[in-house]
Amino acid sequence: MKNFFITLILFTGISTSKVFSQADFSAITIGPVYSIHNRPGLAKYLHAISDTMHLKNDLQYNPNPGLQIGFLSRANKGEFEVEASYSYNRNEVNSDSGYILISNTHDFGMCFGGNFVPVKFFFIGGQLVINSFGGNTKGGDANKFQLPADTDFNIFRGYSIVLRAQAGFNIPLKSDWSAGMRPVAFYDYGLTTFNFYTSSTIN
Repeated sequence: MKNFFITLILFTGISTSKVFSQADFSAITIGPVYSIHNRPGLAKYLHAISDTMHLKNDLQYNPNPGLQIGFLSRANKGEFEVEASYSYNRNEVNSDSGYILISNTHDFGMCFGGNFVPVKFFFIGGQLVINSFGGNTKGGDANKFQLPADTDFNIFRGYSIVLRAQAGFNIPLKSDWSAGMRPVAFYDYGLTTFNFYTSSTIN
């Protein structure tokens, strides 16, 4: 119940920039994010709820769509970036008695890092990510499922520290690089764990 891993995140962004030269610039980036997670603890949590409430199928943690926005600054062959992302997932399953159980989960992440830009069209780098997870299950007889007593109060519960490796491309949409696209592939590895029971609610 305590493992927390993110295996792959894909991000494509649109950036608008105030350009000082083709090598040095600052930009605001915004775009969609699509994440696929490997979270054994969450899978066990959702299975326990599904089994207790006699659902026809297990609640699933599906890939998360979302939005990411950030600030990027480049000088010479180095980039600094800070970003915030939000992704959301919703899953519904019918019970044997006919009611619908709904599971909502969300992630909010703050990302800080830098990239090496060997050529202006390509970059590779890493980030430190502080990720916050939250979940809510509701509908039908959800209140019959009792969570264990929360004896480990912590205002930072549900947070995880993640290391990210990333690589991507800078694709200018204008000759002066005042606008462009940055398709980016990420691989994230969670360094810390938390308990999905105490990071979720049922009502």
